[in-house]
Amino acid sequence: MKLTRQTVAFCILLVTIVFFTYRNLPKTFFQQDEWWSFGTMIAASQHGGFMRILADLTLESAKVHVVPIATLFQIALFKTFYLSFPGYAFFDIVMHSFNTLLIFFLSRLLLKQNTLSFFAALLFAVASIPHQAVSWFAAAIIVQGATFFSLVSIMLTLLYLKNPSKRWYAYGSSLSLLGALFFNEYPLFLFVYLPLFAFIMTKKFTKSLLVDLAKPLAVTAALYLSIRIIMWFVGKPIVLGQKEVLAQPGLLVYLYRGITTPLRIIAQTFIPQLHLIRVSDLMTRLAYPRFMTADGVPNPFIVESIVLDLISYLVGFIIIAISITVYMRFRRQNDQTLAHALAASLLLIMASSLPFILVPGRAGYTSIYEPRYLYLGSAGASIMLVLWLTSFLRNFFPRSWKSMYFAVALLLIPYVWFHFQGIQKDLATLEKRSAIRKSLLTNVQHDYPRLPERVIFFTQSDRSYYGMPPDEPTLPVQSGFGRMLMIWYQENEKFPGCLYSDLFLHDLIAQGYRYCDNRGFGYFRDYNKLIDSIKSNNIPVKNIIAYSWISNNESFVDITAEVRKKLQRNGFQ
Repeated sequence: MKLTRQTVAFCILLVTIVFFTYRNLPKTFFQQDEWWSFGTMIAASQHGGFMRILADLTLESAKVHVVPIATLFQIALFKTFYLSFPGYAFFDIVMHSFNTLLIFFLSRLLLKQNTLSFFAALLFAVASIPHQAVSWFAAAIIVQGATFFSLVSIMLTLLYLKNPSKRWYAYGSSLSLLGALFFNEYPLFLFVYLPLFAFIMTKKFTKSLLVDLAKPLAVTAALYLSIRIIMWFVGKPIVLGQKEVLAQPGLLVYLYRGITTPLRIIAQTFIPQLHLIRVSDLMTRLAYPRFMTADGVPNPFIVESIVLDLISYLVGFIIIAISITVYMRFRRQNDQTLAHALAASLLLIMASSLPFILVPGRAGYTSIYEPRYLYLGSAGASIMLVLWLTSFLRNFFPRSWKSMYFAVALLLIPYVWFHFQGIQKDLATLEKRSAIRKSLLTNVQHDYPRLPERVIFFTQSDRSYYGMPPDEPTLPVQSGFGRMLMIWYQENEKFPGCLYSDLFLHDLIAQGYRYCDNRGFGYFRDYNKLIDSIKSNNIPVKNIIAYSWISNNESFVDITAEVRKKLQRNGFQ
């Protein structure tokens, strides 16, 4: 694979586009799961060095996730940037740039054309549907890392198919797959995809070729399964909120999911979920008026499940039909290269649905999938869309590739602009929310730079957020504000690690007080529970810090003085 001037220019342009698209990401802030891992790392660092942090993070989630490489990156970034978010944002953008370049080089191997490969990588670079995998750090580090090694694994498999004598490509592919799995379990579907990919891409699929490819995959699968079994017995589960019994469904459910889940994934990889839901809402109004609520709004449970499924199945069938038509046209034109690339790209999206088919419990019956898990599948969608346009425009420019490239570029402009604008809109919203979240922390620390040895924070809000019921008013944050405060103050206050154990104050509605190693920390939203804690722990009134969130003008008001006076009137000192 030669690096021509054009190739280098395309690479520089792609990286520039990625950085420009996500240029405002450093202005955002941590969202949710980051606060869990930060607390765990702080606690572990007080009882040991690097290896203790790695062990604690790994064992704390071992029954759900075994992602040691992702954990290593988390530790390294936390040690480097601590709570300075721009450093994490820069890492996310760099990782997305690497993955965009991998899409470009994978497309070159598949399509054997520089310009079409650039178009495919461009669509991936600005894809708005899975941008959560870039804009949310807790998701980015696992999804982007897993995607990077998954793409390397696919590329090495393709190189092995082109050079069967170089078996190290096959072993490198399996090793890369193991690396992907140590970022996230989602790439498990590659154990199915890679053999099918090899069958599609090779001209003569011999038994020896299959064996040489299957051996390292089998060893990798056995090794990974052994590690997961061991970690199941030595690890402890994460429990956030209410526990759920993860019952396995019956065989018929799996068969049904095997047919329908790929159709949903295809639809949601090509069309933003919000637009699918809007169409489902309209369809419910037109065809199912009996599911309208008293205030004239379609029942959201019907809209986002039954009707959304029907729309997704229809869209999925249409996309498959278009792909089959384009595939047959390439075959008639004797262009096996583009035909195989199209088949491999569609298969990538469909195979990526396998983990969702096997999800146990209530989550397995969902109709809407987390957009970050469509990140790898969007690579296949990007290649497919370029191939669709190529097939269509060949009719108008049968002998002029340059004219066809120009036409493809023109037709892609509105598509690229649509996705670029989608990302800018979401980042603007995220930036606004992030400014509020960060201001809550910075305002409190500015007003109270030093805390007493035993402190309790009390907050009140005039509304609820993030799906909480109206009788559970919360601050506009996505995780426990008490834990956020502890972590934010950690550098100055040096809280003992025992305050972070058992995910203390991590849950969104968590309240409580804990005293250990001569430090006490508490957080409450319920005034009666605050009083009970003050009584039982003999907390002085002067150790209470209180704030009130007013949603209308988005202000966080210090009400410490009036809360302390109210407590004193009730007999507290």
